[in-house]
Amino acid sequence: MTATNYADLAAQYPTTGDLAAPSPTTGPESVDLDALVNETLGTLHDKSTTAEREQALTHFATRTVALSALQQPLARAAAINRLKAVGIVGPAKLVDGALTTYAHRNGAHTTNAGQPVAFADLEPWSDPVDGAALLDTLQAFFRRFAILPTGAADVLASFVLVTHAAEVFRAVPYLALESPTPECGKTRVLEILDLLTARPWFTLMPSTAVLFRVLEQFHPTMLLDECQAVRGRGEAAENVRDLLLAGYKRGASVPRCVGDQHEVRFFDVFGPKVFALIGEVPGALASRCIRIGMQRRRPQESVDAFLGVESHAHVLARKARRWATDHRETLQRTTPRFPEFLRDRLAEIWQPLLAVGLVAGGGWETRLLEAARALAGGREDDDVRTLLLTDIHTVYTERVGERISSA
Repeated sequence: MTATNYADLAAQYPTTGDLAAPSPTTGPESVDLDALVNETLGTLHDKSTTAEREQALTHFATRTVALSALQQPLARAAAINRLKAVGIVGPAKLVDGALTTYAHRNGAHTTNAGQPVAFADLEPWSDPVDGAALLDTLQAFFRRFAILPTGAADVLASFVLVTHAAEVFRAVPYLALESPTPECGKTRVLEILDLLTARPWFTLMPSTAVLFRVLEQFHPTMLLDECQAVRGRGEAAENVRDLLLAGYKRGASVPRCVGDQHEVRFFDVFGPKVFALIGEVPGALASRCIRIGMQRRRPQESVDAFLGVESHAHVLARKARRWATDHRETLQRTTPRFPEFLRDRLAEIWQPLLAVGLVAGGGWETRLLEAARALAGGREDDDVRTLLLTDIHTVYTERVGERISSA
């Protein structure tokens, strides 16, 4: 298979300004399409089972959401060539079927790959929904497909309901899925959230233009995978850090230059976001995130295959929408109690989750407080350099004398 030189193609379609309007000539130039195809479809071969093909193709379709109108057909062609090269019959039908199915599920009602992605609100469930029972079911749904630390499934269940009522809160939580190594289940959690949250946007690192314009126009639940850039340097890292630092509070906006005249415009970046990365969120950003430490599954631990769950998840998402719609005003005026370890910014980001638990009842406020203690009770917000200086100062002030033995 001959590799396509996407850099040369991109050079033929220059952008103007820092935030040129999205068009067939702009897009997330930072996305390596060959790498995307290899990552999502690279394990398939002519002996792959139907279930393996379905899972890989669904994964590929979710990763094309943020691609530009130019890159989407290129990604489609690369995927077809990949399947053809390994001897899979009917590659074009398989790829188009995956793209069409995903587009329809997310509100982009089109049969053509490469069309703009729309974010549509779900139709609420027809009958009133018991909040506590729904949270129980959501918690069990996460635990069915992912190995999670203590309290994390409760937090994820509540977070789903928060996304369906985000507009009523003064601040919304961010979740940081952290792991020491790959293959710890972070992407699987994002895939579950992609089925359940309000207006999900499951993507890799998009370009500056796509990132800010999508957030401004649609206010999706941002599900950002492979987010190591938050610790890096350069424009991509700065963009993500800007979002984390500002976008958890209502009214938050980030200035960017647009157009040929580099006019400064403010982009509304408020909304719930989930970041998956290897390593830890840097200290300045940690206080804005609920950090969930993921680990590789042990041999004695098992999860169900993540297949054929879309219909059940769709029902849960519609029920979440109905419950949030019915309790919007109550959620807005609910003030939970905060333990001592939840203070200042931590209290702000936990407030919506605890409000959901308080309004839902069934002991969920207590469960979420226990989850907060497990996930946030022992964490420090300061980074390692600040902690080091603090500890050195403590040692000097508490010891007698001016010298300290190296021993």
